Amino acid sequence: MRLANVYFDAMTNAGGDVMEREAHVFDSSKQFLGEQPAGSIAAWLIRGAIREDDLTWFGCIGATVANAVHLRATECNPRGPNGGDPHGDFDRVLHHFYDPLYMRGFMGGKKAPDWATGSIDAFASPNEPDLLSRNHFSLMAAREAMYRALTGRRSLDRQPLEPLPDGKAQTPEQIRNAWWATAFRALGDAVHLVQDMAQPQHTRNDPHPGSVFEAWIDARALGSTVYSFLGGVETAPLLDYGNHPIPRFARYSDYWSTGASGQGLADYSNREFFTEDSNFGSPAALSYPSPASIAGNYQKENAPLSIGIGLPAEVSFLRGTVHDRQTGALDNIRMTTESVFDAWAGQGIVPIDTQYSMNRQVYDDQARLLVPRAVAYSAGLIDYFFRGRLDFYPDPEQPGTWVIRNLGSEDIKGSFTLHYDGADGRRHPVAGTMPDRTWHDLGIPAGGRSNGLMFSPPADPAPRFPGEYILVFDGEMGSERPEAGAIGALAARYVSGGDLLVSALTRSGTAYDLYRSPDLGGSWKKAGTTAGGPNFLRYLGGGGLLSESLISLDAGSHWINVSASGSQAAALRRDAAPAGGPQLISTYEEKVPVTAETPRGSQAMLARSSDHGATWSAGVAIAGLERRLRVPAYMGNGRYVAMGRRYTHSGPCSFGQCSFYEPVLFESTTAGASWLAAAQIDLDHVVYLGRHALVDGKLVADPAGQPVLLANRYVSGGGTLHEFVRSVDGGLSWTPVGFPAEMQYGAPDYYSLWQMTVVGSGVVLAYFHDTAATDRHALYKSVDAGETWQRAGELPAGTVDPGVFGMAFIPMTRSLPGIDVAAQ
Repeated sequence: MRLANVYFDAMTNAGGDVMEREAHVFDSSKQFLGEQPAGSIAAWLIRGAIREDDLTWFGCIGATVANAVHLRATECNPRGPNGGDPHGDFDRVLHHFYDPLYMRGFMGGKKAPDWATGSIDAFASPNEPDLLSRNHFSLMAAREAMYRALTGRRSLDRQPLEPLPDGKAQTPEQIRNAWWATAFRALGDAVHLVQDMAQPQHTRNDPHPGSVFEAWIDARALGSTVYSFLGGVETAPLLDYGNHPIPRFARYSDYWSTGASGQGLADYSNREFFTEDSNFGSPAALSYPSPASIAGNYQKENAPLSIGIGLPAEVSFLRGTVHDRQTGALDNIRMTTESVFDAWAGQGIVPIDTQYSMNRQVYDDQARLLVPRAVAYSAGLIDYFFRGRLDFYPDPEQPGTWVIRNLGSEDIKGSFTLHYDGADGRRHPVAGTMPDRTWHDLGIPAGGRSNGLMFSPPADPAPRFPGEYILVFDGEMGSERPEAGAIGALAARYVSGGDLLVSALTRSGTAYDLYRSPDLGGSWKKAGTTAGGPNFLRYLGGGGLLSESLISLDAGSHWINVSASGSQAAALRRDAAPAGGPQLISTYEEKVPVTAETPRGSQAMLARSSDHGATWSAGVAIAGLERRLRVPAYMGNGRYVAMGRRYTHSGPCSFGQCSFYEPVLFESTTAGASWLAAAQIDLDHVVYLGRHALVDGKLVADPAGQPVLLANRYVSGGGTLHEFVRSVDGGLSWTPVGFPAEMQYGAPDYYSLWQMTVVGSGVVLAYFHDTAATDRHALYKSVDAGETWQRAGELPAGTVDPGVFGMAFIPMTRSLPGIDVAAQ
């Protein structure tokens, strides 16, 4: 998802003033932001995390002076009219503290969880917005921005968004896109405020301009050169971000503090670590019960150290146990260190009693525990923000009605509104129980569903893509609910219009029936009969449909008989793959003389078509490949993967001398001109699901992510005989995922997967039939890239074993007529 370069700065209340801001060059100059694609979600998250440290001129001067005392430079965020806050600069950092023991912020600043959520009190009144807050990038602000991005409307009065005078975002789409940037910028600010809780100075309210701890962590994050204890300079070791388990809580504030149970990140860092200003035995440390300033609670660890003055010295660490109440983990670390001069105290060398200080070894132990938790709690907060999950589909048991399923773990109640993009360029709600809400005041329990829902397809203004909707829920979800003008919780589901087209053998066994379903198997309409096919179907995009002897250029409304083009063309169409527009590629085998390059007298050839497969070019040899490739999966930009066989050796067999081949997944990055082995694996029905990112074990659609493939395979022996496997790296490695248990191959049922097609982002249909019985077949759907499967409605009445011979999904078409393809 590529977002705008502009975003909006809105007053806290949903109807407040809005100003357009542009991504500043300062943000893009940061190292980690520069590694992200411009306008990506990750880039906007990082941008928010950076700008949460914005200061005034006065604050910048103070930070510069404090850092100069420690011989470090300060780089202040932009200020003033060319990059600062358009409502007036202020020191955001004063709101980055929360001491959970005393439940206070810092020097009159707001408590960090209040500042982050945008509420009056994140713990006592989590849903009541602070209408006077200067933080326009809180979680409540992110919710409002998300609502505007989804609907193109304000939540307060449900009125359309209009472009700002002289703003760069002028069209409705540009405006919605800029609000998405705003939402992720605000999430980045909130992530910053969670991660600050992994810095104990922020949870023990230590003023820390020029913090040595932060300087050292920053150096390790960047791999900077630093001064060595022994003289000269050295490169700081890179941080280990670890793989700490992502915590799951029931409300936003728990990520900061859960009170007495102490599972929040602020609870952990406040309770378990000393800091520069609240070190062992100091007055500040004595104000906290934990960690205790009791020497007997710790074990002393001595380490030799030269301080460069020719005197022997030792550093004495105090080791203690750190307890994580969220996971139960216990870790023994270096908590603090006695002064290096303590060995000579009382000996006339230095007049000093025992004192304690922090050094890099202590900070490294803290970082080893705190940095992975900062990452995990941040991920948990983001997951919690997007925790709402919906499904929306036609009810196969009540034709003409629809079902909303709550796939989340919390009850939800509120408005469920279908939105569509009109031909006028705006996004509109589908009227229902209210003019601007399709279904209002509807409650669905966790894991439950609402049945019998009906709506009239919109006609005024006409939809741009008939049958395409976005279902948006706003209201109550768990502890999050609307209050005093705040939007409350949000969840959404994209519903792609389209028709599932299948070809099924008639009972006579001499012809094929074409059926179409506008609801993925919920209902069917016959679309013609033909004696010549199609015995397979493949949608090529742009309205192109391909079969062995028929092609369509208008998504199945009309067909062209191309059977006269010959058997080779029919074979090429069976293994064809799109190459953009009317362009196709396909491979086949050709007999050639036996040579060192072709030891079996066979050569794989590549042919191309520029007319949707009606005619094909002469084949071109594919170097190093003897066997044809089966139905390449197209991943865009000239990249394909396809299953094939690679010759390994010949040897005696029951028929004499036999050739042996091994299954290999091949990859091409040259539009099919050359192929290389990607993985040695035996697969069938390899399909491309698009690019996704793996977030907490779940696939999330992301154009900047990795190409994801799904396939099935037969596993000989053992309990599992069939399985789906998924690759999140474009085919290099594969992991088993879900498989319908009732479809497993074995007595008394012998189901086999015959067809698989992609019908949306991560949504796949699979057709099974029983090879040992008549009229036993089933259609299954997965909405999570193969992780789980469920029945997807019934097949057309009258279809016989093996039932469906071809299956294709044609997106965003609702007007396929019933036609006699034999007459075309």
